[in-house]
Amino acid sequence: MLQRISIASLVVTVSTLQKPNAILTLTIDGKTRSCQKGGRGGIDAVFDAINDLFPNTAVLEDYEVHLAHPGTDTNAKVKVTLSVMGRAATGVSENADTIIGSAKAYIEALNQHYS
Repeated sequence: MLQRISIASLVVTVSTLQKPNAILTLTIDGKTRSCQKGGRGGIDAVFDAINDLFPNTAVLEDYEVHLAHPGTDTNAKVKVTLSVMGRAATGVSENADTIIGSAKAYIEALNQHYS
């Protein structure tokens, strides 16, 4: 399947001293676009940045994070389910970083809807 959207770069800052912030560059239909967004948390900031760069009508229906295996050195398995006009699509990603895995799973679900 053609992937309309992919991550070119992602920097997320999360701190107790300031609002979480995401600086995101996506490649969309072969063109690179960037933005910076704040949020209530790192994942919220990333999802807002994705939606800013790729406007869409998807609704986040479900978000799950599980450990790949016990221990602090494990990967996060992230599952994101989005719906558009009653049609659901689920993106799944596994990454050492929960925020990056979340971004990849969200984009995978968007690609299912909009590719």
